Amino acid sequence: MLEHCPLATLRGWSATGHSAELRKDLLDQKFIIEDLALLGQLTAVYGAPNSGKTLLVLDGLIHQVKSGVIDGDDIYYVNADDDCRGGTEKLEIAEPYGINFLIPNLRGFQIKNLRAAMRELIKCGKAKGVIIVLDTLKKVADLMDKRACSDFTALAREFVQAGGTVLMLAHTNKHKIDGEPVAGGTSDVIDDSDCASILDTVSDGDGLVTVEIRNVKARGNIPAKLCYQYRKRSGGSYSDLLGSVTRVDGDTSDQLKEAACRRDSLIKNASIIAAINKVVEKNYWWPQDAIVKAVSKNQDTGIVKVREILKQHCGEDFAAGYRWREVKQKGVCKYQKLVGQEKINLAEPIASPDVRDFHLNALHDVIKGPSHKPHKSHKSHNHYK
Repeated sequence: MLEHCPLATLRGWSATGHSAELRKDLLDQKFIIEDLALLGQLTAVYGAPNSGKTLLVLDGLIHQVKSGVIDGDDIYYVNADDDCRGGTEKLEIAEPYGINFLIPNLRGFQIKNLRAAMRELIKCGKAKGVIIVLDTLKKVADLMDKRACSDFTALAREFVQAGGTVLMLAHTNKHKIDGEPVAGGTSDVIDDSDCASILDTVSDGDGLVTVEIRNVKARGNIPAKLCYQYRKRSGGSYSDLLGSVTRVDGDTSDQLKEAACRRDSLIKNASIIAAINKVVEKNYWWPQDAIVKAVSKNQDTGIVKVREILKQHCGEDFAAGYRWREVKQKGVCKYQKLVGQEKINLAEPIASPDVRDFHLNALHDVIKGPSHKPHKSHKSHNHYK
């Protein structure tokens, strides 16, 4: 009979006809942290240690509680990655907003009991509306163990399906790839999450820190990028640090990121920059192609890389990492060296000999310096002294 065949089992599992029941249990689509984490989702936020993950998450939660979007009493913040002083300071900040802080070894709380508590909430139908923040995830699951990691994210998914919300903070790898931070541990966390973002420090100068949070996975209206600044003061409290957090526009972040890249390049590509400077200083009328070829040969570096460095450090502000400025003459890009904060005299005439008169070997010698005296028969043909 039909009821005893496998097809009957499949039909018994079908959700068709129960959409109204599911709709009734749906949570409102609202943010527990504005533009970063949604209620009723499993969200992961990665960042390097001491990069500001906890700061920005705590600031975001408090903002939404103060705005009446969420209730502080629904939040259970597992602060398992802090010392006694840090935990106390954050607890004092969270208490006025009713946020529940769970600190290992305090008031009977143990990390090992968290999973059992989540299962019990699911079983008794009390998970709905509960927000669990894990700071950090590595204290709850071994992120290098694929099975252990998958087991926890499966439980977190079940908790979310029961109406709960889970926000996981985790660390990035120590080494970046192509200049971008990479999520640490196995890929299961991101794979099993509804939303995942990676935090990166864009600049850190004079106590003003700028960070960028790049979204790498989203289900919902999550921006591709968020940018924040906060100010570190010597001897300042965590409350002062929290009070300094501000959101900034993406253009500001991009400009600071480019400036930081230029500063790094001044060190990383010092030899190539010095070679370009020597050519530009002695023969600023040479066009881009001639400079690039000469420096490429002298430094035994690819033409593409030299061209990128030439463009990267082309601008007007020496303090911002620029080392030469671009001058267009008769449709050809040429360069002049910046000296400290001095301004180039734009009224100064620029010599413009035909590039065809120049030879690559001579350009190479300008950087390297002649390795031998010119042959007597070529004496009258040396144009570059």
